[in-house]
Amino acid sequence: MQKFFFEVYLNKVYLVVAMRQLFNLWKIGLKKGLLGVFILLLLREKPMHGFELAKEIERVTGGMLKVKPKVLYPILQRMVLFHLVDRVRERSPVGPPRYIYKLTRDGELFLREIIHYYTPIVRALIKLARQTARAPEESK
Repeated sequence: MQKFFFEVYLNKVYLVVAMRQLFNLWKIGLKKGLLGVFILLLLREKPMHGFELAKEIERVTGGMLKVKPKVLYPILQRMVLFHLVDRVRERSPVGPPRYIYKLTRDGELFLREIIHYYTPIVRALIKLARQTARAPEESK
């Protein structure tokens, strides 16, 4: 049975939409996972408050990761709960007090494990991406 043009077109549109949704879900999950690593790495450099952390993450990723408070603070709360990060209350010259976050000894050990585990994986991913990044006519 032959399909009509409109039916084929709708199937292609559906496929494109489904692929875009899948990519967005994947991208969100990847960003959330990487966000924790960025937080720990930045706090390794120096203690920071949440707003400063968000700005630094955006800066070091060239704007690829823009962190909203509703995403950042729950991650920081979990890190405090697991003793990866300490939260210290600091007086503010204007406005309410703010919290400064700093990496704990356990946080440093955890970060070292993450780096040790993921560095070879990331290297392999980059190597494979470079090997497979051929011009379209080369792959035929």
